[in-house]
Amino acid sequence: MELVRNETEKKICRAIFNERSSGNAKNSIVSIVTTAYREEVVTAVSQIIGSESKELCKRNSGSVLQQKDHNSVLEFSWDKFHRELLIRAPNTLQVFKSAVSDVPLSIGEKKFNNLMLTIATAFHGRNPEMSSVHYQLAFILAHGGCTQRVHFIY
Repeated sequence: MELVRNETEKKICRAIFNERSSGNAKNSIVSIVTTAYREEVVTAVSQIIGSESKELCKRNSGSVLQQKDHNSVLEFSWDKFHRELLIRAPNTLQVFKSAVSDVPLSIGEKKFNNLMLTIATAFHGRNPEMSSVHYQLAFILAHGGCTQRVHFIY
């Protein structure tokens, strides 16, 4: 047996022994850890998000963002992409969603569309083959009369 001297570790021990019968120990421990060790928690979450993203963005993963054939482009919807994220990258979806809104989002809502476009853009950054949305945007701009290039001045 060892004496616990660290104040954070004492709080964790108290949570384990005092709240295990009520079932709140896990929530208390998570709260203590996220408060005391923010950087470590962010690093751990980043690893989870990176792992999900890597798996989804692999070449030939079958993601809706990799499908650029005629039918796939015409049948693409944010709802399809959202369902894929719920199954294949739920933690990534939750983290991005927390940056966009504190309340649940509805499909078709402006914030929902922004969320989906943001995630699609992040995945395109990881793997250029995740470009279905970008392909569609370019097609709309080119055939919608957009003829000028925009030059950024830094």
